[in-house]
Amino acid sequence: MAINRLPIPDPPQNYISYPAFYHKHCFPTTFFSQTSENPPFPFPQRCGTDYRRLTIPPPKCYNNNKRRVSPALKITENEETSMPIGFRAFLDFERPDPSLIESYRGIPSSNIGDCVRKMNCMFGGIRAFNHKNLLGSAFTVKVPSGDNLVAQAALDYAQPGDVIVIDGAGYTDRALVGGMMLAYAEMRKLGGFVVNGAVRDLADIEASPLPVFAKAATPLGPYREGPGEINVPVVCGGQVVMPGDILVGDADGLVVIPRRDAAELLELARGNLAGEQDELERMKNGSFTEQEHRDRFTGLFLGRGGSIEN
Repeated sequence: MAINRLPIPDPPQNYISYPAFYHKHCFPTTFFSQTSENPPFPFPQRCGTDYRRLTIPPPKCYNNNKRRVSPALKITENEETSMPIGFRAFLDFERPDPSLIESYRGIPSSNIGDCVRKMNCMFGGIRAFNHKNLLGSAFTVKVPSGDNLVAQAALDYAQPGDVIVIDGAGYTDRALVGGMMLAYAEMRKLGGFVVNGAVRDLADIEASPLPVFAKAATPLGPYREGPGEINVPVVCGGQVVMPGDILVGDADGLVVIPRRDAAELLELARGNLAGEQDELERMKNGSFTEQEHRDRFTGLFLGRGGSIEN
């Protein structure tokens, strides 16, 4: 078997390798770094090689009994890093307060969408694949079309309640999320998935308590070669999603709430919902008049230059 040595950059102190999976019979082509405890080592050219068949010692993070990932270096967005572009994971980012996230529970996405002037709602075919409402902080993943290696790794670093937002460039010929990932995410108490791409195992998705939003379904599975990045800006449904943004999803669709706007938008959305509920109650008890409706909408129509001919 041909063995090459991966070029090793000059790492900072305590630099840790990019997280990757080491399965019993699956070794993905990926990047490794060097530390005093983990010197450079050869790596196989292709996926499918078992370390037990090589004459070199496996890395410390390798475990042939259970899937595991190596620790990732925590880096802020403003901090310099020698992590290679395309193989980076940023774990240190600001999350919204959990009580603020919970305050959005029960507010429909349509009311929130009205308060952001229709600008933060996802479109482009992203829809719910089960009947579960979604609410949580975004944990973003950017992957190439049809490859979910880094999306798999992200499951081990997200916190309970985080929503895994995967930007797969809208590619729908290979699924990025399936029943096994969903079961592991449920085990880790994550908040659900939003996928700019395809999913599979719809029976498992329907039975899962976790909400899943995506563009399409396909039986074809993903590649697991990389590259990919964790907690970088991504695009889903035409909207930019940043790590720590709040996502609200229901039968109508998904809306993105920028973290910096979340507190202000909460009050606006509550007011919008309360106004609708009050008007609906008045329609039911007969206190809402047709004249009120005409004054509001016909008046707006005429004010925009419209005319009515009898």
